[in-house]
Amino acid sequence: MSKIDWSTKKPINGVSTKYNQYTGKAKFDLFTVEEQRAIAGAAMTDVEVKLFYDRFTIADYITYDDPEMVLGLEFMEQRGFLTPERHAAVIAEMTR
Repeated sequence: MSKIDWSTKKPINGVSTKYNQYTGKAKFDLFTVEEQRAIAGAAMTDVEVKLFYDRFTIADYITYDDPEMVLGLEFMEQRGFLTPERHAAVIAEMTR
């Protein structure tokens, strides 16, 4: 569960949390090789996946306090690239 109210982009209960930032290869290491292959493969034929993949790839860093990242993880689960358990595991890693 996020500790951020995405409508205001402010911490819930006024408590600010600094989440880890992932850069370079570390961004991809959050995902299994199979997940990476599925997303990269789908990006070749699905423009929505391609847009997500491109934005993820060119980002200087990713962090869980970015609403776009949160939505991206939800998108990957909805598209079947992440199971609910893997989605939760990625969130757990990003928010530890």
